[in-house]
Amino acid sequence: MEGEDAMKAQLGVALVLAAGFALTSVSAAIDPTADPVNVHLAAAQRAAGLDYPGLLARVCIVPPTGADAAAGRRRAGGVNGLTPAAPAPREERVPPRSEWYQEPRQIFDNLYWVGNLRNNSWVIKTSAGLIVVDTLFHYTVEAEIVDGIKKLGMNPRDIKYVLITHGHGDHDEGAKILQDLGARIVMSAADWGLMLNGTPLPGGNPKRDMVATDGQ
Repeated sequence: MEGEDAMKAQLGVALVLAAGFALTSVSAAIDPTADPVNVHLAAAQRAAGLDYPGLLARVCIVPPTGADAAAGRRRAGGVNGLTPAAPAPREERVPPRSEWYQEPRQIFDNLYWVGNLRNNSWVIKTSAGLIVVDTLFHYTVEAEIVDGIKKLGMNPRDIKYVLITHGHGDHDEGAKILQDLGARIVMSAADWGLMLNGTPLPGGNPKRDMVATDGQ
């Protein structure tokens, strides 16, 4: 037992030292006078490597426009020398069903999951009807949400409200389809503006409806 305890103690010391060395090296690599935003962007680039260049470009790098575009791309540095591309406009891009389809599931009691392999959508069953949280991409909403609700023994025309958590295609592109079934669409004023003033959604935009507010 004494030998085992000694080994555990040595392992603990080694882990502490390793953590200390790692923190020291990270601290040394970060210029304390650097812009904190650029520090985080650089860390994100290093973490993403070549595994997630698309996600890095969409989430962490906002491409400048006009005369400053080339300089901005040079400052961003790309991913391992790659220049991140500007986000593509919303358009018809339908991957094979095998790449996204999942069967719906009841999670517990009155909560159901009708998402796909990459994105989540939820159904909450109430005595007054159904509430859907997020609508997925337009090409998945019929198969995953509408048909999924039917497979779970409910009627998609009983959807009373659709809550959009934020204005990205994987959350809002199916909104018009559910609105056409009679559902009320709820999202923030900022997200309504983003949707209705931007590139039209594939399959069409829903009509402006309910605006979510704090404490509603």
